[in-house]
Amino acid sequence: MLFLSLAAVGKLDVTGPHGARRAGPPLVVHAEVQAAIDAGEPVVALESTIITHGMPYPDNLHTARAVEEAVREAGAVPATVALLDGVCHVGLATEELTRLAQLGRERVAKCSRRDLAAVMARRGHGATTVSATMLLAHLAGVPVFVTGGIGGVHRGGEASMDVSADLTELSRTPVCVVCAGVKSILDIPRTLEVLETNGVAVAALGARLPSARGPPLWLEPVSVDKAAAACAALAAAAPPGARPLERVAFVSPNEAEVLAMADALRAAGGGPGGGTRRGGGEGEGGGEGEGEVRGAAAALLRAGVRHVLVTRGAKGLLWARAARRSSGLDAEVCFEELPALAATVKSTRGAGDSFVAGAAWGLLRAPTLDLADTDTVRAALRAGLRAAQLTVQSDAAISVEVSADRLEPALAGAA
Repeated sequence: MLFLSLAAVGKLDVTGPHGARRAGPPLVVHAEVQAAIDAGEPVVALESTIITHGMPYPDNLHTARAVEEAVREAGAVPATVALLDGVCHVGLATEELTRLAQLGRERVAKCSRRDLAAVMARRGHGATTVSATMLLAHLAGVPVFVTGGIGGVHRGGEASMDVSADLTELSRTPVCVVCAGVKSILDIPRTLEVLETNGVAVAALGARLPSARGPPLWLEPVSVDKAAAACAALAAAAPPGARPLERVAFVSPNEAEVLAMADALRAAGGGPGGGTRRGGGEGEGGGEGEGEVRGAAAALLRAGVRHVLVTRGAKGLLWARAARRSSGLDAEVCFEELPALAATVKSTRGAGDSFVAGAAWGLLRAPTLDLADTDTVRAALRAGLRAAQLTVQSDAAISVEVSADRLEPALAGAA
């Protein structure tokens, strides 16, 4: 039996068409993509299987162009990944995208990581799946990849060992994958277990959360309506006596969203009451509606959330958590206020996303992820506030200044 490895194909460093650069294995990075990478501007990798195997021509071409345009409108450079004539491309010229769409599934191989070397050797055409796209994006220096559903553990996979290569790739290739979730036909609980076993961080953005233990979940509400709808749905689905948000480790609503979430829990009968305790913070705060906001945060804690992080713009962050040696419905609540970092604000667009990204990065930097360790969580939140500060001082949705070098001092307590 012969095993082929992409690494065995060899390395090149030559110039390709359209002013593109080849680096590593036979790889063409489109000139626009390479220029963005060199300038530190955002680039988003896109897979190509949906183009050749997902829909017919010309619908596939129209869709591919629309997706690339959506990426551009968001302020990033799209990099569609595919193989043409045995050469891996990260970013396609207009005529290359058209050619790929016209070739169709009959003349284009569907390529996972394992298939790349074979398609390259016969100088064939290939459409990349999640694992292949991640690998080639990483080789080109593109850190973010957006797709639809990812593969996972098939139903009965504990006996058949039918597990998608996507999960292995997620554990070994440092590319952030933004997706719609695991495909619903798969075994979602076991997929999450495999991701947890392999140390893959998972952040859930939106209201649909998997009903299985797995990686710590972070719920980032995107609007008042969706925040309320998520809580109402989870409360309605929870068994009698169960806490509807017990699988959520972090939630980061703004003041309006936390009030809406608490109201939804209360209306559904999933918001138990109880006293709160003020203290443990860097300031007692105050202001209009402060008591209601704190009461709403306490309600989310008693519904099962480990850490409630109320984002308050220039007022900074209100962090609610159960007091030490206190848990359950009668737990005392400890509030801590973390001030926003001083900034000359150009735009608040993307500040919340930057905060979540920075805080999640900080948590992953900890030697051990202990959600009960307030020092670890506090350091991560400082990193999130630093990321938000960098973004509001930029015109971009996510500032290019947000980097490990700029966030590291915040973990140590520096402003």
